[in-house]
Amino acid sequence: MADAHALGACSFGIVGSSPTRGTNMQTEFEATFYPVNPDDIRHKLKEAGAVLVYPEYLMKRVVFNPPKPAPFAWLRVRQEADKTTMSYKMVNGNKIEDQKEIQLVIDDFQKGIDFLTEIGAEKKSYQETKRELWKMDGAEITIDIWPGLKPLVEVEAGNEEEVKRMSEKLGFDYSQAYFGAVDGIYEKELGIRVDVLNHAVPEITFENPPKK
Repeated sequence: MADAHALGACSFGIVGSSPTRGTNMQTEFEATFYPVNPDDIRHKLKEAGAVLVYPEYLMKRVVFNPPKPAPFAWLRVRQEADKTTMSYKMVNGNKIEDQKEIQLVIDDFQKGIDFLTEIGAEKKSYQETKRELWKMDGAEITIDIWPGLKPLVEVEAGNEEEVKRMSEKLGFDYSQAYFGAVDGIYEKELGIRVDVLNHAVPEITFENPPKK
């Protein structure tokens, strides 16, 4: 697999460090590998005994800057296959333990957007992806497609050892994992700077994908 990186579940964020934030957040133990061939991954998942939870569906999200400035964090409302979530996310480094989040399940996508708008969060962008969800041995494995990028796989589990074990079971080289937000892959693949993606691209859709 060519120069694989792990992304994280990924809305756009800014990688850095913050000494005062994130202490009440849970660590999101996940690794994403890019690029992948979805058919090959599906074959490996089936052979390993994984269960397909949701076939590919369109996932929608709206990303916000927090009302209180936090350069390494962002807010997100996301419509998933079976639920809607609202999250406060942070990436404060480039290790797996530097991925933090607090996530709530809410009952309405638009109400989540309205709530964040009313408390003063600044909308950054609307984003679409295609996602397929599998589960195996307590881990979640997703095949994701972001507009303008090749498919990727994300492996999430309860701790790093489980993430590593599951990644290697699927044939990935864990030393090639990258832990962060998808903006880094856009920068690498399409040459679009992270600051431009975060502040000057209001829409990421399959009808209007980012271009070089």
